[in-house]
Amino acid sequence: MRPIFAIFAALATLTTAMPADATAPVEGYWRSPRSTVVMHIAPCGAQLCGTVTWANENAKRNASKHVANLIGAQLLTGLQGGPSRYSGKVWLPDEDIHATAKLQMLSPHRLQVSGCVFFGLLCKSQVWPRVDGPVLAER
Repeated sequence: MRPIFAIFAALATLTTAMPADATAPVEGYWRSPRSTVVMHIAPCGAQLCGTVTWANENAKRNASKHVANLIGAQLLTGLQGGPSRYSGKVWLPDEDIHATAKLQMLSPHRLQVSGCVFFGLLCKSQVWPRVDGPVLAER
């Protein structure tokens, strides 16, 4: 019985622990599919969060009903997991909806972001490409 417990304990440690100086693969800048927002996923405390670093005028206008400034708003909070799957909360500011979030790294440059409400009965997913920095050039 002890060897089985030791194996499960080792697996749990490997799948959840990261050295303090390690960067999670999901960390970085990600662009929404329609190029309306750039979000930076980075540590915030012991977890990861996704903060808006750039938004086009249409996204700012749509979100203004629920947030004074979209830039700096945290869309993803409490992200845990890794190295390729994460879960937490997502906030959709244009509709002021809070949902359960699931993130999956499809490749080093593609991130699937899913949000579910109503106990997981209503879900939506998008694939966000990685970008080089916090700002996109205006079109």
